Amino acid sequence: MIPMQVADFYKHRDTTNKLRSHLVKTLIAKCHKILEEKVYNKEEFTTRVSYLLQSNDPQSRIISLRLFSYLPSFIQTRLDIQHKILHILTSTQNNQEREVANQTITMISEGSELFAQSIMNKVEETVLSGNFSRDTCSHFIMAISNISGDAQNAIKFVEIIKTLYEKAYHIYGGGLDSVLLLSLIKMVNRSPIILNKASLFLKDIQNLEGLELISRKYIISDDIINKLLNQIIASQSDVSKEQIFLLKIIVNNSGHLKDLKAYHQQIDIILQNCSIENKSQQDFFGGY
Repeated sequence: MIPMQVADFYKHRDTTNKLRSHLVKTLIAKCHKILEEKVYNKEEFTTRVSYLLQSNDPQSRIISLRLFSYLPSFIQTRLDIQHKILHILTSTQNNQEREVANQTITMISEGSELFAQSIMNKVEETVLSGNFSRDTCSHFIMAISNISGDAQNAIKFVEIIKTLYEKAYHIYGGGLDSVLLLSLIKMVNRSPIILNKASLFLKDIQNLEGLELISRKYIISDDIINKLLNQIIASQSDVSKEQIFLLKIIVNNSGHLKDLKAYHQQIDIILQNCSIENKSQQDFFGGY
């Protein structure tokens, strides 16, 4: 009964935000494990305290977001609460509230794989609905790049990014491409297990700038580099921005390539078939 009394006190209209904040910091934060074990009617507790997520006062919403970040199991199946958190994230004009919403999504997803999966599904559905602006969709996408980077979540994240990259183009043109690729690189840093999947995707869409960024920290497979080199040799075109990025990828991975001499030979072939148009390119290639 005590947890319900706490919930009623928390939501009561005469309870100040100062008291609510104190309650979250001193009771919920320190006793959240006990609450998760002892509160049997999580649905009712959640319903009572979630009321303030719809408050007109941003400070009340911020405190409530922090409360739920300590109680992830309470909202694993509460799609309505998840929707409210996402709504706050993308609709608020308050920078602090947006940051706390982002942190809350991160903290909840770390304790609840189901929540993380649900959030990603919700973002995919929302972006593809075409009912939101590019800026709002960008906030959605960057929010899910903060979720827990465990294997299952990270793999699903890559699949969602691939789907959005393909389908969102018909809605927003290429307006979301940069944020999609940025979020993908961010997830690679959080979960290197998806490195190969992410690299293959970037290769397939010919985004060598993103691949080059990843190659500064991680090893790109010989197979991917070979395929890209062969494509360039076959094209016999002038040196383009993408081709320069590929050569940078080779330089970044030079300490790990199995047959570096063979790559030097392939680069020579590329340069023989290409016209080097400016001195800065010559300087770069001269040091490979």
